[in-house]
Amino acid sequence: MKKSIFIIFLVSYLPFLSAQNDRSSASHNINITIPEIALLDIYNGQTGSNVDVVNLNVSNDNNTEAGQYNLTNVSYGDIWLNYTSVVGDEANGYQPSREITVQLEPESSFPAGLDLRVTAETPRIVQGGGSETSGGNVTPGGVALGSSNAAGVEVTLVKDIKSVYTGDGANGVRLTYTLEQKDNFSLVQAGNYQAVIRFMLTDL
Repeated sequence: MKKSIFIIFLVSYLPFLSAQNDRSSASHNINITIPEIALLDIYNGQTGSNVDVVNLNVSNDNNTEAGQYNLTNVSYGDIWLNYTSVVGDEANGYQPSREITVQLEPESSFPAGLDLRVTAETPRIVQGGGSETSGGNVTPGGVALGSSNAAGVEVTLVKDIKSVYTGDGANGVRLTYTLEQKDNFSLVQAGNYQAVIRFMLTDL
């Protein structure tokens, strides 16, 4: 009989203990990890697809006047750099900003005496993708590759990029390529040249 009474007593007492331990609030930790990101793509607004090949032809139609040589119409525009960047606090070991560099790859062939000028416009950012400053600052007047900066030499095109996503397609930094004379024209030689241009959003 004592055993039965003892069991009944425990069953009745346990809910009382549980009620005494409950509180009106409770909490727990949440861990969130946001990694650094650096992604870059090149979009051709003229074709509506990623850029594969750009042709710059110095046509004889541009040069019909004896005593002159015209490069003013040798250009290609509506190319867009789309990019995503997530940066962090330098005090926590992260990279606080990034830049986009451009170069002709070392194996490129390029006509002597000429430059390829790459002109960049102020970044166009989709709504909510970043601020006016987080998209970065373009190099005024663009950069010149070829005679001014030989193949294999990196130059900065966009700097001070923070956390941003530009949007794809016709968003980000709009580029125009223009062929222009740099050195004495005696260096220019007829031929077919193949160059590879590379853009890089600085690594993690």
